[in-house]
Order: sequence, then C-alpha cells, then structure tokens
Amino acid sequence: MALGLLWVWLSSFCGCGRPVAPVIPEVPQVDTYPEVRVALEQARDWVREHPDSGPAWGRLGMHFAAHEFSSEAELCYQQARTLDATAARWPYLLGVLIETTDPAESAQCYQQAIERLPRELAPRLRAAELQLSRGLVTQAQQALESLQREYPREARIVYRLAQARQLQGDLATALTLNTTAVELLPTHRAVRELQAQLLFASGQAEAAARELTVLRELPGLQTGWPDPWLEEVRACRHDPHRTATEAYWLSESGNLAEAEHRLRDLVTRYPEEWLFAAQWARCQLALGQSSAAVESLTAAIRRQHNVADLYRLRGSAYLILAEWPLAEHDYAQANLLKPDDAATWSDRAYVQEQTGDLQAAVESLQQAIRLEPGRIADRVRLVKLLQRMERWDSAAAELQSLITRDPEHSERQRLEQSFPK
Repeated sequence: MALGLLWVWLSSFCGCGRPVAPVIPEVPQVDTYPEVRVALEQARDWVREHPDSGPAWGRLGMHFAAHEFSSEAELCYQQARTLDATAARWPYLLGVLIETTDPAESAQCYQQAIERLPRELAPRLRAAELQLSRGLVTQAQQALESLQREYPREARIVYRLAQARQLQGDLATALTLNTTAVELLPTHRAVRELQAQLLFASGQAEAAARELTVLRELPGLQTGWPDPWLEEVRACRHDPHRTATEAYWLSESGNLAEAEHRLRDLVTRYPEEWLFAAQWARCQLALGQSSAAVESLTAAIRRQHNVADLYRLRGSAYLILAEWPLAEHDYAQANLLKPDDAATWSDRAYVQEQTGDLQAAVESLQQAIRLEPGRIADRVRLVKLLQRMERWDSAAAELQSLITRDPEHSERQRLEQSFPK
C-alpha cells in the first residue's frame, strides 16, 4: 500500500481506535481538462453527502480509475467493498486495478467477487487468467475447463485454454483449441497471433505464413476483450479523448457523418490537439471530402509543423486529388520526420510511379520492405515495377523472395509468366 494511502487509512481511526469517516481523496493537482476536474469534484460531492454509501464510493473510484488516478481509485474501491458488502463489482474492479502491481491481492479480490456472485463469468475468468499469468498453469487449466463446460462458445475461454496447453507443451491440443477460437472470433489479433505461433511450432511453416498474412490484413480493431463492468468505468471518462474514441467506433460502424460532426467539434474546441485533427481528416477522406481534409490538415500543420502523421495524411489527400508534386513533397517531409514508417515509403512509391520516377519508386518500395519484410503486397508491386523497367535479374530475385515468404501467393503464376521466354 502506498504511503499516502496508508496515511489516509490510519487517519480514519481516532485515538481510541474507533473508526471515523475516511478522508475523501482530493483531485490530484495536475494539468487536466476542466471537464475532468468538474466530473471528479461532482463525484466527490456525492460521497461527501453520502459517506456511508458503498455505491457512492465505488462511483468515485470508477471516475478516478477512468482518468488513471490509480491510488485514489484504489482507496475508493476499498471503501466501497467494505460498505457495500454484498456487491461483487467493487472487489472485481479493485482486482483489475491492482492486477499488475499486487497480483496476490488481486487474486483475493477476484475470489471475494466470486463468493459474492458465484455464477458471474467475469471474475471467474479473470481469476483463471491471473493464475495463468502467475505460472499456476494446472489450476488455471482446471478453472478454464470448468468454465468451458458452461460456456462452450466463449472464444476467450477457448483461447486461454489453448495458451495453458501450449505452456504445458501439448501443442497438438493447443492448436485444436485455438483453431476453434479462430472460428469463433476470427478478427481478434491475439487469437490469430497464437494460431501463427502454434502452426510454426508444429512444423506447419506454410500455414503459419498464411496466418501471418491474414494477421497483417486485420484492421487492428479487436485487441481486448469485452467486459461490461470495465466498460462502465470507461464511460466515466470525461476528457475529449473519450469523444474521439466514440467517433472512431462510429466511423468503423459506418456512421461517418456523425463521427465527422463530433470530430469537427473536438478540433474547434481543442485546436492544439493534433491527434484530433488527424482523426477528423481521416473521417473526411472516408467521406470523399479530400479538399476539406487538405484544409484541415494544413491548419493543423501550421500549429504542429513537426508531426509526420499530419504530412502523411495530407500527402494521401493530395494523392487522391492526383496532385502528385504536392503529395511527393508531403510524403518526403513525413519520411524526413519519421524515416522508419514503412507505410509512408510505400505510399510515396505510388506517387513516384505516377510521376514516372520509377527508380525512386523502386528505392522507396525497397525501403518499405527493409523496414517491414512481411509487406507481401509491396513485394508484388516491386516485382511488377522491375519487370516494367526490364530489370529481369532484379525482378527474378525479388520474385524468389516473395515465393519464399508466400509460396502460394495468388499472383505467383502470372508474375512468373511475365518474364521473357
């Protein structure tokens, strides 16, 4: 327990040992958005008015946790689980909060949540996952197998069981289990990554390579696991990044107009936050508003002229508008500021190809591949470009590299047939 929390805990007792009302944590004196401070103060006021209410303390803890004030959240959750002695939510949220800093205490919190709500999946699964991370593989396996009997279609359980079998050296069973997890949740990156690992470890190199290709093409959206209690904590976040996250999911679900509206408002209120400007521009590009995106990004670049992502995005807007010299300028600036971004080199190669500078395009593609050797699409482009330049030896060498990485690529035969007889 941190010294600050220990002092607060000790101060909750008078000299004769009788408890008095605990001290409500202050809002940390750090730079933050005004709306965050207002929300936290309102939650503190509610506790001040209802000092014996477990839900009031828990709600304050959720607000502190949502804004990453962990010490303050821990104290509130401790008080909430004491006052609200039958609720599983507070020991569970406390367990999640301290899982990395105090895993032993976290395990006890999960156990308390299970005792209070025995049939609830979240604490039982989280407890098994913690056992797995602590190396208690046999106990974790037993708990997960029990859960799988109740929830046979829950991908997260199947995936964790596969991990347990992998740790025990049973690769065949692990692969069978994780293949089921892939079928249940094919867009989850962690599930796909484990599948590639297991295929490679099982000697199925070609299948592992195909799995890596699928993994690279995933949009990168699904990395965590749904958790209703944690979602309620996230909903307590009041800084503009919450609005930006909501706009992101709106755009991913196809509601681009509403996402654009929210992002425009964010940029108006927080013009110094270049990430909001970049997200707004992406939304504008998705709506086909390329000229508007150029205007938005130009305004952002005036304020933040050393941000590579802004130049790359504006380069993409110019690319869509077929403004090749302007696109080349912005991609070059982005490469200067962030030379290890393979995607920018790849996009720049396309612009260079359109302007007829084929040698520069070859060099840009080669740089993209050096940075990220798994860029199969760029390898195909490079072979085609070298063939177009009639650099047959170089094209043959690049084609062989492509075949080595992806022997069953759909364009392999056509590329081979494009060489002179």
